[in-house]
This record gives sequence, structure tokens and C-alpha cells, in this order.
Amino acid sequence: MVRGIRSAPIFYGARGEPPKDVDSAASAIYKVGRLMDCLTDVLEMDLNPLMVLDAGKGCVVLDARMTLKDEGGEES
Repeated sequence: MVRGIRSAPIFYGARGEPPKDVDSAASAIYKVGRLMDCLTDVLEMDLNPLMVLDAGKGCVVLDARMTLKDEGGEES
């Protein structure tokens, strides 16, 4: 999925930049999906942007927001 985006060449060292940690980004996307399967009280989650660091250094979410259900099951 990561390789299919239009800006993918940037991850692999375009414009003289070092390659980025694509495996870490893919792992983070997978883990967030799994987390959402487990957290039934989360209506939505927004992680934006995901900064992908140089190869071997991981990735970091710079901003996150979650919408949770209230006790009655409605959005809060």
C-alpha cells in the first residue's frame, strides 16, 4: 500500500535524501488497524501527519485525535 502512493519515491531516497523507514510506516498502519479492531469505544481516529524517519529510525505521529462513544453508545 505504501509503495502505491504517488509520493512513494521520496521514501526510497529521491532528491538526494536518505531512504526512509518504510517498513516502520507499514507496521504502524497495520498496528493502528489492529488497535481499532480491539477498541470498540473509538468511533474514529485521525493520525496526521505520520512522519517517516530515516531508515532504521522508525516513524512518529505528530498529531492525533479520537472520537469516543459516550456511556450510551453515542458520539461524545
